[in-house]
Amino acid sequence: YSLAGLNFDMHKDDLADNFRLIEDSLQEAINFNTKSHRVPAALLQLGLVNLRVGNLPEARAYFNILRKKFPNDESVPLINYYWGEYWYGKRDYQRAADEFQTLVQEYPESKFVREGSLGLAKAFVKIGRYKEATQIADYIDKRWPRYYVEYPPLLRITGDIHYKLGQLKKAKAMYLTYYNLLPEAKSADLVLARLGDIYSRLGERAAALEFYEKTARDFPDSQGGLLSKMRLVEHGVYDDPTIEQMFRAFEQPSPVGPDQVYSRIVADHPDSPLAPVAQLKLTMWRLYNGDYLDCLAAATKFHKMFPENPLLPKVRETAGQAFDKVAATLMQDRNYARLVKLWRDNPIVEGARDELNDRTELALALSLLRTGHPRESLSVVLPFLRDGVQTDSSTMALMLALNIYEKSDSWKEILKLAGKARSWRFTPDQRSRVEYAAAVALENLGDKKRSEKLWARLAADPELGPSKKSLALYYLTKAASARKDAEQTEVLAVDAVDLFQQTGKDKEKYMDTLNMLIDAQASLGMFADALKTSETYNDLLKQGDPAWAANRFRTASIHRKMGDEKQWRSILEKMRDDMPSTIYGRMAASELSANSLERRAQELSYN
Repeated sequence: YSLAGLNFDMHKDDLADNFRLIEDSLQEAINFNTKSHRVPAALLQLGLVNLRVGNLPEARAYFNILRKKFPNDESVPLINYYWGEYWYGKRDYQRAADEFQTLVQEYPESKFVREGSLGLAKAFVKIGRYKEATQIADYIDKRWPRYYVEYPPLLRITGDIHYKLGQLKKAKAMYLTYYNLLPEAKSADLVLARLGDIYSRLGERAAALEFYEKTARDFPDSQGGLLSKMRLVEHGVYDDPTIEQMFRAFEQPSPVGPDQVYSRIVADHPDSPLAPVAQLKLTMWRLYNGDYLDCLAAATKFHKMFPENPLLPKVRETAGQAFDKVAATLMQDRNYARLVKLWRDNPIVEGARDELNDRTELALALSLLRTGHPRESLSVVLPFLRDGVQTDSSTMALMLALNIYEKSDSWKEILKLAGKARSWRFTPDQRSRVEYAAAVALENLGDKKRSEKLWARLAADPELGPSKKSLALYYLTKAASARKDAEQTEVLAVDAVDLFQQTGKDKEKYMDTLNMLIDAQASLGMFADALKTSETYNDLLKQGDPAWAANRFRTASIHRKMGDEKQWRSILEKMRDDMPSTIYGRMAASELSANSLERRAQELSYN
């Protein structure tokens, strides 16, 4: 047992590398004399050495044996203490607090309750339970008033508690006493920097500067020194900075540029707890100076270096403001591709969607659409339309969404959007755009009755562009033709033809309109007009096509109705001779043959 105890004491600071030696010697001692009064201590050490190397099941087993077989042994409270230390080292501060609290509450007379109370206070500070922490600190001070002499870090812990509670004068007294007792302590840099913060918060700027300058000079690469360097260029304490706070700080003159301090901290001390806040402040500095592209780059760097850091929302907010500025400039130049590239190169901005103003989001949606990404564009605009409430932004989003849905033939989605915006107020142009999209959707879904009403309203709109009005008249012409309303068909078709000729678009619908116009004019006895329209129609066809042959056959029929038998015969004879194997060639031959028989019959009847 003595040998095992010596092994443990000699290597207690390096248990992992000497685990096998210590465990074997402890096991040998227990096996040699299982009834020794030193068994509880050996079990405790076995549990501890396994705990230190991460063998949790084994550690728990040894501790449980100790607690079960020797429940009254004075070492039992240390089980909770060691578990508390373990969880504290793993940064699971709540579980650490639970273990320390169990020790304090269940073993109040233990000689280890003092250390347990200290551990509990430290854990409470970590989880932000400062009121409970100050109660524990007060308990330690009253029960062991000279404990700080034996263990000076108690002063620093108590100082931290008072500082967090805003009790700055009490915190100052604790920190000063601690530093005077242990000026060479490892945490001296942080204590000095904290004293600078306290004096700064108390409005004693000169004293604060002395502490910051001393810390920065004596501990240039420690956390306290780096913190002090930031304080010196910021003229204040900004641990959880807002954009507004940092802008005010940056307005004050500084012998060294804040960006130099921030960049050096991140470059030379990337693992420091100060690196994330330094990178955040660098991002804000870029925004303050109007270096918006550099601001985005700094924000993206933060996202890559510290993806889980709680300061990330503030970085997103800063990046969002920078992106707003860049987007406004790019949209003035209609540089859609550049805006989309910036969006893709800086994914942190996507997480900052809530920080972007509506104008920027709509600019992004338009840019995505113009660069051939309609689905992504739609994902940006649809949230504006989710609740159906009209704003300037939702109106613009509606127009963009309708455009996207029209191009993708998403007719049902168009009608859903139009229905959602039924009660919205629009400008005449906007109203026409919505009605036009709805009319096209209804037409393609076969709801001719509802679409015709919209087409009629659109055709009567004097502000509607010629391309859309030509289509409105086309569909109205079709509806009139389907009703066999020759007069209405002729009136509508004439206007539609004129607009189609102006725009030079929709050749197929233009030709269909000419076709309907010829039939209507012939039906109304407007033979000269029908022939003229037929010539126009014929010029658009290729000789030999079925449509060309059908039109020539119809033209011949119109000539005959006009009494021009010669022209009628000439057209049919040419068709008969030039295309004898086609249906229209045979029809022409049949018409001519029937006419010949009719003439003979008439001659015979006269004789």
